[in-house]
Amino acid sequence: MRKLIFILTMNTVILSTIIIFSLKPGAEQTITYFPLDHAITFKKYYTHIQVEDENNKQIAWTTFSLTDEIIYLRQDVALLFANGKLVGARTKWQQNTDSIKIEEKIPYESHSYWNGITFHYGESHYANEEIRSVQQISTDELFIGDNFHFKKATNKKERETEKLLKQHTNHDLKVKWNKLISYFNINQANYNEIALTDITLDKPLHFLNHSAEQVEQIIGQLWEGLYKNYLIPAFDSKSGDFDTYIPLILIDKQETHLIVLFEINGSQ
Repeated sequence: MRKLIFILTMNTVILSTIIIFSLKPGAEQTITYFPLDHAITFKKYYTHIQVEDENNKQIAWTTFSLTDEIIYLRQDVALLFANGKLVGARTKWQQNTDSIKIEEKIPYESHSYWNGITFHYGESHYANEEIRSVQQISTDELFIGDNFHFKKATNKKERETEKLLKQHTNHDLKVKWNKLISYFNINQANYNEIALTDITLDKPLHFLNHSAEQVEQIIGQLWEGLYKNYLIPAFDSKSGDFDTYIPLILIDKQETHLIVLFEINGSQ
């Protein structure tokens, strides 16, 4: 059984990642956090999940991001979960561009709850060999019932469906997360818990003792670690042989470190 963890330690100047397991090499390009470039911004960025073909039961999964100018490197990393399980992991990178778009068609089943999260990233290289980075996060969700679907509940039927689907998904995730917490003998009382899909740059993330820029650094290095330790195995896996769920982020209440918990092919 392959249970995985990595720890990110935090202070006001620099964060270091402690990897507690080895990884196979894979994708050509990776995510590397550099100091933020405040001269570059994202003009537009989104993740969209929508039902496209009800007859063939297909959803359209689309991500897009656009910076306000062409920069040295653009890369987006997109994850798609159905009922908490990873069903799609895609990355696309390109040099000397301002935009990245990922499009995919995914089959769906009725009575399913979909979450999508995308890390939008870019690097700007300057003449003095200085490298800076830009980043954003977008998310989306979709609820699919029996012959109907919606993003935000607007009536009693949809509200009941949303509640049921979320309860079912959250219960399954909690069981898996608790097994990991027990396996690594982690004291839950010392941590605040947050699912990866709930982390955006617009939320405080319990980092009350860190500035906004420090929180962006924490998130950037979190995704750097996720790419190397969670996503490369997903990108390298053959279809159907990669079994994993939404990672759980444990944030130390003293804000000294965070722990990322996930399991890959736990039934092997």
